[in-house]
Amino acid sequence: MLQYLTGKYYLEEHQTKKITDKDIFYSNTLLIELVKNKEKLETPIGTLEIINLNDLYHGSTSYLLTLNGEIPKTNHSYEFPSATNQFRILLSFWFKSVFEFEKIDAERRCRQNNTSLKDQILPCNILPEYFEMNKVSKDISSFNDFLNSLFKLTRLEYESVITSITAFIYALESIDYNLELSYSLMVFSIESLCQKFDKFENKWEDYPGNLRDNIDKLNEKYEISPEYYIELQNILIEDKPLKITKRFVEFVKFYLDDDFFKEEAKNVKNPVRKSELNSVLENVYSIRSGYVHSLKEFNDIQVLMMQKLDKETMNYDNGKFLTISGLARLVHNVLKNFIFETAELENDEENPLQKEPHTNNYPKNGICNEGSFEKEEIKQYFKRFLIHFKKYSEKDNLYELNDFIIILENNIYGVPNRFKSSAFALYYLCNKLYDKEGLSPKFKKISNKPRFNQILNELTIETLLTKLILKEEINWELEDIIECYEKYMKDKSKKNKKNKKKFILPQYFENIIQIYITNGYYENDIEKFKAGTNELILDIPSQVDCQEYLQKCIDNEEKIEIEKYYELFEMKII
Repeated sequence: MLQYLTGKYYLEEHQTKKITDKDIFYSNTLLIELVKNKEKLETPIGTLEIINLNDLYHGSTSYLLTLNGEIPKTNHSYEFPSATNQFRILLSFWFKSVFEFEKIDAERRCRQNNTSLKDQILPCNILPEYFEMNKVSKDISSFNDFLNSLFKLTRLEYESVITSITAFIYALESIDYNLELSYSLMVFSIESLCQKFDKFENKWEDYPGNLRDNIDKLNEKYEISPEYYIELQNILIEDKPLKITKRFVEFVKFYLDDDFFKEEAKNVKNPVRKSELNSVLENVYSIRSGYVHSLKEFNDIQVLMMQKLDKETMNYDNGKFLTISGLARLVHNVLKNFIFETAELENDEENPLQKEPHTNNYPKNGICNEGSFEKEEIKQYFKRFLIHFKKYSEKDNLYELNDFIIILENNIYGVPNRFKSSAFALYYLCNKLYDKEGLSPKFKKISNKPRFNQILNELTIETLLTKLILKEEINWELEDIIECYEKYMKDKSKKNKKNKKKFILPQYFENIIQIYITNGYYENDIEKFKAGTNELILDIPSQVDCQEYLQKCIDNEEKIEIEKYYELFEMKII
């Protein structure tokens, strides 16, 4: 990722490594200043230089990109194909040009003549500003201003902008073969930013009218208190995207500058007028929605107006629409202004690498290093233990956890209530896997306390799994166990808000719970047992041996043996 190469997120405690990489681009645009001054374009993350000096005005121009930077050594992945492709996309966007890795691709996209009877769309006729061959660009210093503003953005803003610019470039590329897709992608490139960064707040008045009216009537009928009714309204509008078209229109209007109607509109035929902007944008969004949500193909006149060579707008069916050339100019203006204006805000952000695990600081035991124990991370320690269960199920390897067990032991009663079940279950499991006396000398004393047993006897996914692993007697009702597991699965599938780490069991341990529940039906409802076993078969793709064994249990109406399942399951996929 280019933003990381700037050193913006460098942390003193990180070890760093220097990065250098090269790649070649082919373009229909000549950056003339690089020729006149015989120099490279110096950017914050590397250089760009022309390399085919002997053939500048015939065919595509080739450039050499050299990326340089220093990045921290973390477990995070930095791939140069991604970085060089991002640079290519940013060049294409800023200079309104084609930049490709292969010469044949650059020249094909900028072809001036049809290559066959089926080749009916020439991008250079629809958007000559982007696809004309042998273009010349005089101003290259503005590209650095663009990059500097882009790199100032927060990580979320940067990634979102890159997604939008990439969608816009893909829209330009798809002109070659699908005008509907191209038009929709251009709208999406703005819409994706709008959904994350517009200032729109859902209001009850914006809720769908028929539903809102019905709820209002129920409120009057049952005389719900004003406090509860407001709370209900807030719940209903919290996650529901309302007034999507209105939000799109307002977002575009906010970032569209006056130059769009003045300097940038020079020599443009039928440019959109500001007084018409609302209705034109609503028409644009309706076309996109019809295609995306209903796969409604654009009719002939709409396709014609998108190809109209010399106009940016076209009247049709009592409405005005943007052609592809008009939409491309609008999208470029909005994305550009969003970047420059957002960069000026200089929002504070948490360093995204702040909590990245350092390569040289990864827990040696796979769970937790001495000195880095955090009570709020107990669920993650439990999860890590399960990930390494194959190793720690062998008694001799448990000695590696001795220091961690002592730390857990010293903090176990100070753990917040919401993590107590995880802490007690993990402590109990680590010790009991060693032997009945435990690995820690204090285990027997601690585990005999009434409070300790009270917590272990409370049904949670951690206490359930602990008893299943240790093959201890389970006294909870099957219905309660099913409810507990269903709650876990529901929490697992919830959206991850505020970057909270999810507690997700490795697949094998989910299957152990599923098997226990399925076996619970064996005595009283064999058909339900078979159905549950079949569901389990479908839930373990690629585990062929396990699937065959489970199918045998169905065919022979035999109870599932956990030990047999464990033997067949390939733990390497956890």
